[in-house]
Amino acid sequence: MVFKAISPDYALGPHVAALGLTFATGQTLGDAFASGAFIGEHGSWNRRSASGYQVVFVPFAGAMPSGAKPSVILDGFRIGDTAYGRPVGVHIGKDGSLLVADDVGGKVWRVSKAALPQKVASR
Repeated sequence: MVFKAISPDYALGPHVAALGLTFATGQTLGDAFASGAFIGEHGSWNRRSASGYQVVFVPFAGAMPSGAKPSVILDGFRIGDTAYGRPVGVHIGKDGSLLVADDVGGKVWRVSKAALPQKVASR
């Protein structure tokens, strides 16, 4: 029996399978992405309405999620019922770009500052 449960600081949603996580390391990807977490959502495989199959950014205020809606950084890994990729590991490279390992497509994707919107969504 559970007497007390701790609610998460931020909930991504069911079945996204968040397997990759890295924190922003300053302004290498632009001011909008200077503080927060990049999360690789590997995705559901046995759910009728698929979820995940993307990389999102959750902005922080101080050391906590700001409450803002996550921004989709990289998607298109699944089209219809076909998974062309599944993001698994995310890492900030030495040059400041975001590197995303894809264990279905067999690729490492590189996302640079020029490819990102310089504003994040708000709630």
